Amino acid sequence: MIWKEYSRKYLKDHRESSVSIMAAAFVSSLFISFITTLFYNMWVDSVRRAAEKGGDWQAGAQPSLLTGFYFVIMCMVCLSMALVLYHAFVMGADERMHQLGILQTVGATPGQIRACLLQEAIALSLLPVLAGIAAGVGAAALFLHMANSISRALGMKAAYLTYHPLLFLLSLGICVLTVGAAGGRAAIQLSRVNPLDAVMGGREEPVRQVKSSRLFSEIWGVEGELARKSLYARRKAFRASSLSLTLSFMVFSLFLNFWVLSGLSTKYTYFERYKDTWDLMAAVKEESGGMPPGLLGDIRSLSGVTRCIRYEKAEGYTWLEEGMLSEELRKAGGLESLKNTGIQKLDGRYRIKVSMVILDQDSFHEFLEEAGLDSSVTEVTVNRIWDNVNSHFRAKAYLPFISALDHPVAVAVDEGNGMGENGDRGSIQLHTGAYTNQVPDLREEYPDFSLVHIMPEQIYEEKAGDRVPGEVYYQIKAVSDEAVPKLEESVSRLMDGKMDYELENRQTEEAYEMDVRRGYQLIMGSLCGLLALVGIANVYANTLGGLYMRKREFARYLSVGVTPGGLARILAMEACIVGIRPILASIPVNIGFVIFTVRQSRFTFSDYLSVIPLKPLALFGGAILVFVGMAYWTAGRRTGNINIVEGMRDDTMI
Repeated sequence: MIWKEYSRKYLKDHRESSVSIMAAAFVSSLFISFITTLFYNMWVDSVRRAAEKGGDWQAGAQPSLLTGFYFVIMCMVCLSMALVLYHAFVMGADERMHQLGILQTVGATPGQIRACLLQEAIALSLLPVLAGIAAGVGAAALFLHMANSISRALGMKAAYLTYHPLLFLLSLGICVLTVGAAGGRAAIQLSRVNPLDAVMGGREEPVRQVKSSRLFSEIWGVEGELARKSLYARRKAFRASSLSLTLSFMVFSLFLNFWVLSGLSTKYTYFERYKDTWDLMAAVKEESGGMPPGLLGDIRSLSGVTRCIRYEKAEGYTWLEEGMLSEELRKAGGLESLKNTGIQKLDGRYRIKVSMVILDQDSFHEFLEEAGLDSSVTEVTVNRIWDNVNSHFRAKAYLPFISALDHPVAVAVDEGNGMGENGDRGSIQLHTGAYTNQVPDLREEYPDFSLVHIMPEQIYEEKAGDRVPGEVYYQIKAVSDEAVPKLEESVSRLMDGKMDYELENRQTEEAYEMDVRRGYQLIMGSLCGLLALVGIANVYANTLGGLYMRKREFARYLSVGVTPGGLARILAMEACIVGIRPILASIPVNIGFVIFTVRQSRFTFSDYLSVIPLKPLALFGGAILVFVGMAYWTAGRRTGNINIVEGMRDDTMI
């Protein structure tokens, strides 16, 4: 009863010193509750999806890799949170070292002191733990909401927040164990302090020579050098904050740099590349009786259409003798000199993939005109192969693939219907009427190491006979970007209820791509923000909880002529060092990553500079600096009334 009254009175009279412990407990429980709720909902969602697919939901309910991953992540979270709590408890108890020493001299046993400190830790942490668990559930709900906004855009079913009462008990149990482990370790350590040292306020660490930095002193002055040495002396207490702040900013900056470079690649290889090629793309499933009659003319007659190309695709392979290769290719070393072509050689022959593009009659004649070929030509071979030894994929250089052939080439057609060996449907004879380096202006990525053969629909029907139903593509270009939405409605009215089709919109795809990227950026920023919150909580614990421990340090500064303004500048310098150090540590890693990625992606550095994510990085780094600065500002306001005599004599006397 006496110990409870003593603890109650101490906590009532020293509320400021308890704030760091309560904040650390809140952040710890928030993280634990967030991770537990998130993994539980991932497990529930996997079971639900397995049941909807008609599978064995009981198999999905069995422990899996997800359970092991949760266990590993939870151990890491608990360990990091225990370190934060431990430092907060130690600092809070160090403030009363003198009291604990007096209690030991009048007969208090180490066990009684441990029990007293542990009950105080539990009392201070109970409400913050409950609030943190609720906040963690809210954070998980927000995370699922952001994830659902992306999954709905992808056409996937949304996940719903599920919370079971046992989940609350599990989170509470883990939080209590974490608080108990951290508080118990701190209590054991403090109960072993020699009574004489405790009465004297704790034995000070021996002064160690810290190497001076002349450059640092010249730039930041005496206050900056004192701040640097003070942080170095207390570096162990700042390990958790330094690690979490550095990791959070480094992971966030690396993710952003990767994300903008990935978006730049998508922009150049897809959206910018095909911007003038298409606005709408309709993929129509062919009926066994042939293509929908009259649809092409109906689309071309719509208001707002400048061009509509109907085309199909077919694939096959043929065998070429080495003598059929072009002279330029053979001089360059042949097909063997090229890298990763996927071309097989057997008995002196090469198995070459053939990609056939079947255009409607009008579009085929337009292609002949654009390629500068005679209108009487009925089949065209795109005679080129990528020289990937002497060029890269951003600026491809091509060599002529084959020499001029005066005889047809037999192509084994593969339409994926499973008929015949390897899915081969049979052979057709391709006659090359002309060669060109130009390809039709379609939204297609043509193979680099295959023959591309262009022909009109009529010729292909004569050669292939009865075709296996596949897909027919209608590539539509509008008169302007403003006309696309209305044109999409008109095309939909033509097709609805008449055929099985899918309609794509370039503007919608581009907007969706941007929304997905913003969503991922927001989710990643939130996760890194939670990680940074651990470091910020540790900074608050060190600054607010360690104020009383540093009264003697500040009193010594004042005794040698440092003004209160000088103390404020020292704290400001410490805040700058603590906040800027994670940013500076991340810069070399990001520079190396950007240089490597830009070179591998074959971009120029001017391309990267045009999309460098300065704004989100500045916001994230600025948030770290602001919160660290607020912690030190709060600490600075409480150091203004330091009594030099009292501070030099004993900084723990009540």
